[in-house]
Amino acid sequence: LVSMGLAQNLPASFYSLIAPVGGVVASLTKLALKTCKVTCHTLPRQPEPLQPTIYTLFHQHLPYLLPFHGSKAEKEKVERVLLMQGDMYMEPLGTFSEGLGMTILRGGGRNDEKGSTELLKQALDGGKSVVLAVDGPYGPLYKFKSGAIVLAKQTGAPIVHCFYKIRDGKDDEGRWDRRLIPRLGDRIDTRRRRSL
Repeated sequence: LVSMGLAQNLPASFYSLIAPVGGVVASLTKLALKTCKVTCHTLPRQPEPLQPTIYTLFHQHLPYLLPFHGSKAEKEKVERVLLMQGDMYMEPLGTFSEGLGMTILRGGGRNDEKGSTELLKQALDGGKSVVLAVDGPYGPLYKFKSGAIVLAKQTGAPIVHCFYKIRDGKDDEGRWDRRLIPRLGDRIDTRRRRSL
């Protein structure tokens, strides 16, 4: 419903009722990902940044890349935060992302870019890493917006760009971001560009 733009006008009680569905879908997603062969590469090879980091990706790589953000050492040392609009219709997606191991920071939004940047800056200053879909939340596809660069300048945090390729899956042509959807038993090749 969210991806089709149909969710914004439903009663708030509806979102409270279906929010737990996001957790169930997250569990099923994790099970499906366990059937896939996943390889992770950093290009070119370099030590993992064991500090608050700005992880960037394109919107089409959400949410399937979320479980692969960072090495085990990074995950143990630095909490990972995903900024999500505070609107009620986003609650099922928030529960889903939490089920995949993210901490959700609610706030900001389409018409509050300054507020979004400030929330993310506070997270980085507090020792947390953040995940940004740099062409989100509404596109255009692959257009890199300036938020990550502004954050890096303000906080000194490195930027690491992440993406993945899939062998057998497909992209969702009905969505603006053409979300990449792996299949059961797929091969997922995740890649991280060196920190900037």
